Amino acid sequence: MSQRLAAAIGMFDGVHRGHRHLLSTVSEAARSRGLHPAAVTFRAHPSLVVTPENAVKQLTTAEERKRLLLDAGMEEVIVLDFDSHLRNMTSAEFIRMLHERYNIDCLIVGFNNRFGCDREHNLDDYVRFGRAEGVEVIGATETPDIKVSSSIVRRLLEKGEVEKAAEALGRCYRLEGKVVGGKRLGRQIGFPTANIEPESGLSLIPASGVYAAFVTDSANPAVRHKAMLNIGRRPTVNTGHDITVEAHLLDFKGDLYGHTLSVEFAARLRDERRYPSLESLAAVLATDAAVTRRII
Repeated sequence: MSQRLAAAIGMFDGVHRGHRHLLSTVSEAARSRGLHPAAVTFRAHPSLVVTPENAVKQLTTAEERKRLLLDAGMEEVIVLDFDSHLRNMTSAEFIRMLHERYNIDCLIVGFNNRFGCDREHNLDDYVRFGRAEGVEVIGATETPDIKVSSSIVRRLLEKGEVEKAAEALGRCYRLEGKVVGGKRLGRQIGFPTANIEPESGLSLIPASGVYAAFVTDSANPAVRHKAMLNIGRRPTVNTGHDITVEAHLLDFKGDLYGHTLSVEFAARLRDERRYPSLESLAAVLATDAAVTRRII
């Protein structure tokens, strides 16, 4: 890597509106200094190393995060592995490493960002450490029109509030996974479903319930299908305890087994409920389908 960079560092999970405000500051700083805009992120959340028993559920995979950062105008995305060596670096050592190894000449720090094992330091300290290493450190302002963080988005999704989460993200929340075999009971009542297994066990699955969604097949990414999606234990047809993610694509016929599907959550329709018969469930699903068509 030979080009000189202006960069921000963070997990950037979700690449939400607050992140994009910071990234726009990076782009402006790079342009005014003749540098190239970049983001420094981590392959996996630091909680996997620090508290693996309570690892944070993720809004984006590393691959999706990189794509979103590039879409936000970054020319370089530096992905670091948060290991014991990185964990034990001081903030001064970390700034030196970014400068010497990755050609970062300007570091933009978010208004509430802390890094290094000596987390008691603040922006003034980072400016001082950077000056000693030949790195200009500047602070970014808070997002002016909305209070948002990855934690806030997670809490909204855990309550099923996908529309509020979309407002914070600036787009619908997205979950990707492979279609695996199921019991095929949906076919019996006219609503065949694709049983989606998230590609990462750390991906955040929204609260149980029925949702209106868009579904895209990686084999045909140009087509977005309207779908209704159930998250839960399917109490009418299932006595198990495993949470499933099942999508019924409206006006679609075909075999999706083994395909990778991307789900974008548009709205939450209702709670998951147990119905007395498959016939009554089918009637409710027909209503759900009509509501989904009206919403999206």
